[in-house]
Amino acid sequence: MIKEAMAAQHADVEAVKKKRGGNFVIDDAQPYLDAVQKMKPAADQSPSVFQLHTESVKAHFEILKGLTKTIRPEDDPFVEHYQTPVILEILCKEEGVAPMINIMQDHK
Repeated sequence: MIKEAMAAQHADVEAVKKKRGGNFVIDDAQPYLDAVQKMKPAADQSPSVFQLHTESVKAHFEILKGLTKTIRPEDDPFVEHYQTPVILEILCKEEGVAPMINIMQDHK
């Protein structure tokens, strides 16, 4: 299960890296769907939970693909947490770490 989960996360991160600043088309999520469809429950995990998850991801993919060709990153809250490390990396390169630390300390 760990390999499958990491493959799904890798698919998300790679899509964000590749499409940052450009157009994201629904087909760009195909690697994530492929990774999710390979997920299998471990010995003590419920197969019905995995089936619900994989079918949900598949349904979201197909429904979105039927509704639109592209989606704005800010419209997808489910992958926003994958963008946070990338954004922090950019901020560190442009402004250094100190301003971010100061801001975080001010907003605990």
